[in-house]
This record gives sequence, structure tokens and C-alpha cells, in this order.
Amino acid sequence: MPQAADNAQDVIKLSLVQQELNSQIQQHEHDDSQRSYLGKLVDLVWNPGQSSLKDLQKFKTGIDQKVQSDDAAGAEVLASRATALMTADRKSEGIGDEVNHYATTALKMVPMFMSGNGAWYATGATWAADQARPSDGVGAQLADATLGAAKGVAIKGLVTAVGSQDWNLGLKGAAMGAGSRVIDGLLTRQTWENANGSFDAGAGLGKVVGTATDAKALASDVLVFGVAGALGAGAGKFAPAIAADPMLTTTTTAALFGITGGALSEIQRERSAGQKIDWSQVAIRGGLEGSVYALAAIPGGLQGELAMRNMQTAMQQQAEQNADSTDQTEAKTDTQSEAPAKPAALALKPEEIPVSEQLTGDQTSQLFSDLAQNGEYNFVKQVYSADVRPAVPGEQITTIKGDVEVAQPNQYLITRQMDNGAADQYFTGPESLAKRWQPASGQQSGEAGTYQTLAGNPTKMVELSSPVRIGVSWAPNGVTGGAGDFLAFYGPGDYNIVHAPALVETYAGNDPASVAKIGSIPGGK
Repeated sequence: MPQAADNAQDVIKLSLVQQELNSQIQQHEHDDSQRSYLGKLVDLVWNPGQSSLKDLQKFKTGIDQKVQSDDAAGAEVLASRATALMTADRKSEGIGDEVNHYATTALKMVPMFMSGNGAWYATGATWAADQARPSDGVGAQLADATLGAAKGVAIKGLVTAVGSQDWNLGLKGAAMGAGSRVIDGLLTRQTWENANGSFDAGAGLGKVVGTATDAKALASDVLVFGVAGALGAGAGKFAPAIAADPMLTTTTTAALFGITGGALSEIQRERSAGQKIDWSQVAIRGGLEGSVYALAAIPGGLQGELAMRNMQTAMQQQAEQNADSTDQTEAKTDTQSEAPAKPAALALKPEEIPVSEQLTGDQTSQLFSDLAQNGEYNFVKQVYSADVRPAVPGEQITTIKGDVEVAQPNQYLITRQMDNGAADQYFTGPESLAKRWQPASGQQSGEAGTYQTLAGNPTKMVELSSPVRIGVSWAPNGVTGGAGDFLAFYGPGDYNIVHAPALVETYAGNDPASVAKIGSIPGGK
């Protein structure tokens, strides 16, 4: 009887090992089916669970064969080894999942913090690849890829918009983290499916509203925002050094974004699992996510540093050119006769002239020559200050004349408070900045801060007699002006339109005719 009891216990133990082995293999297969295309790509580089899955399958086959051949002893030996393997497998599987998560996150975040059209396309592509899964049907894959691309572009738009605000760095990161969580929920297919997997708008709205109004979730958000704000305040002590260095600006913002997003995701995971919030785990997850985001932002930081160096080089070259031409320009003091005054017109709205009809460089040069027959003016830019900072590609402003401009890569935003209280804002490229602006004393060229206009060479201008749109390097859709505005010549192929109110605010006449012309404009002196 004792021997029979022992045999029965052995059979039970073996059966339990077989069940556990089957369960662990099924879990492997399930986890593998949940991998996205991007996750699969990471697995090709490193996936410790793949080899251990093969070992588990071999042990399962071996035990089954021993049982079928009534080799109980052999089956028990394999079962003992399989138990040890399963313990090691669970550990390696957990590590593999963590590595896969952070690797895919890094791949998605690299283009997120870079500028240029290519970065937007790369963001959409990586996020699409991380949301679509090979194990799903074609329809589901297409839906997930589309939603993933939209999600990536929307979050990049959020990062771009928040990054351009003059906020505490911590609050920027918190806003990015919380905003991306909302976008993630809205653009995930499962949010809009019911328990049967069918589309259900009502259920989706209920999930979104429920998440947004959940008191515990809101309390967690407030706490995380507070911590992020405190971190940002600490970083604020080094604000001048951070603002002056594109690498520090980009990586610090990315780190705070990751810390916030990682902390909020961990809180959401623990609450969904019905667990009590483990704040130490929240801090660990936030720290790891922040580190990955900061590392992923390094290419964007390098891109920003390269743009700054190019701008500084352009400014230095232009300064040398200005120094070489100063004597020749100042020696030329031709006096122009005063042209008949023309009534100043309101600035032309851009939509009134199709972009397809904007003048080319040669056409603008010919227009300048034709209008010069009626009178050419020499205006000197008054010395005044403005705030200058690197523009965030894609950010939008409304100019003083009502046009909407979109920042291009490697541009700078100039903001000047005019005497009438209005804010004059526009984008400019590094060459134009070098020609017309100099940083305040003690500030390096290319840094964000206060700049002054370069005093000196007169600018030749002619008065427009009709609406026109001209092509310029810093605005894809050109710039516009109407009768009474002025076409300015800065150098070969370098023209701009100065609107009459801006001329009065920023220029002074350099000869009697030019002084009289400014005096004839309403508000001129």
C-alpha cells in the first residue's frame, strides 16, 4: 500500500508539471501573438524567451513520450528539469518583455524630438508599426496602423505645441505626458469596441468620459503634475544654461515627459489590476521611462546643436560681409527727389492673391526697377530690441498684418512689442537674422534671448502701387503687400515687403525725400 500511494503521488506531481508546462507554453504563444510589428523587429535582435520556449516545447514532447512508453522514471527526471527551466523562463520572459517595451519606446521617441518633414513621417511609421500586430486580421491591422500613425503624429503635434510655450519645464513634461495618455486612449481601436469585439461608439465614449472624470485618476494626475512641477522648478535654477544648449533643452524636456508618462501609465496599470498604488514602483517606472526618453531625444538635441552652429557661422560670415561693404555703402549718398505721396492702403490679405501668382526673384527684381522710376527711398532701421528664440518646426503665429505663418526647420521667432502695444511676430532664417540682428551684450550668437537691430546701412525701398505677392526664402507662400506698402531690397535676390505701419515703427529716413515720405504716412514723424 505505501508503494501504491507513492506511485499515485508521483503521477499527480507529474500531471501538475505537465499542466504547468502546457500553461507556460500557451502564455508564451499568447504573448508572442500580442507583439506588434515593431516589437517583432526588436525580438529579431534580442529575445531570450524565444529560445526558452523551444526548450519548454522539447521537454513537453519528451515527457509525453516517456508517459506513453510507461517510462515513469524517465518522465520524472524530465519533469524535474522542466520545473527548474520554467522558473528560469519566467524570469527571462519578464526581462524580455521589459527590454522589448523600452526598445520600442525608444524607436518611437527618436523621431518624436527631431525636426523636419522626415521626422513627422518617421513618427507616423514607427507608431503605426507598434500598433499593428501580425497575428490580427488584415482589416484590424489596417485600422490599427492608421490609428497608430495618427496617434504618433498627434502626440508629436502636442510635443511641438507644448514645447514652444514659455512654461516651467516640469509642467511642459506633465502636459505632454497627460495629453499623450488622452490621445492614446482616443486613438486605440479597443477603446471603441464592446465585449464582443464590435464597434460601439457609446461604449467608447463611456470609457473616455469615465477615464477623464475618474476621481482617483484625477487625484493621481494632480500629484504627478505637482511632482513634475517641482522637478521643473529645480531644473529652472539652471534655466539659462539649459535654454542656451539645444541638447540640454531637448533631453531635459524629453526626460520630464517620460517621467510623467511612465508614472501615469504605472498608476493606470495598477488600478486596472485592482492593486493598491505602489508609489515606489511608480517612481521606478517613471525614472526608467524618463531615462529612455532622454536617450531617445539625443539625436534631436544633436540636430538642434548643428542648426545653432550653422546659424552662428552664417552670422559670422554676414558680419564680415557687412564690415567689408560699410565704407562703400556709406560713401554713396545720392539724394532722391520726393515722389508724389500716395495714400497708404491696408495690408493685402494673403488669400486675395493665389500662391501660384507670386513673383519669382527675377520678376521681383524687375518690379523694383520699374517702381524705382517713380522714386527710390533710403531708410535706416532704428535701433530697437526684440525677443528671439529658435522656432519649433510646425508652430503657427498670426503676424501683425493678419497672415498665419508656419515655422520651418532652422528658423527663429522674433517678437517685438511695438509702441502702439501690438506684438509684431514673424519667423526668419539664420542668414536674415545674421544680417539684421545682434544678440545683447554677454550673450552668444544663436542663443534665445534679447537681440537688437543692427544699425548702419540704409535699405533701398520703393513704394508699391498695387497688390503683389513675392517669393521669399523663409515663407513657402511668400509675403504680400498692397498700394502704399514698400518693397525693400536687402541684397541680390533678397527682397521683402515692409508694410507702411511697420515702416513708421521701425525705420527713419536717410535723406530729405525719405524723411518726407515717412512723414506723409499716418503715424509717421
